[in-house]
Amino acid sequence: MLRAVEPLNFESNTKGPGLLTKALSINKGLHKKKIGGEIFIEKTNEKIDIVEGFRIGIKNDLPEKLRFYIKGNGFVSRK
Repeated sequence: MLRAVEPLNFESNTKGPGLLTKALSINKGLHKKKIGGEIFIEKTNEKIDIVEGFRIGIKNDLPEKLRFYIKGNGFVSRK
C-alpha cells in the first residue's frame, strides 16, 4: 500500500493517500491491475535508509510495525 511518494518529474502535493491518488490520477479503473506496463516501479542503485514505524493511530490495535519510509524524506506525511 503506497501512502505517499516523492514526485521527481512533476510538482504536486503527494503527502497522504488522498493527495497521492489525485496527483497521479489513480481511480477505480486501475483496480486489480498488475504491476508492469502502465504501472511500474523504477529500480535505483541509490543508497537509502528505511525507517520502520507503527501505522499512524493504530499502534494499540496492531502491534506490528507496518509503516516504512525513507529516513529524512520531506514527503512523508508524519514522521
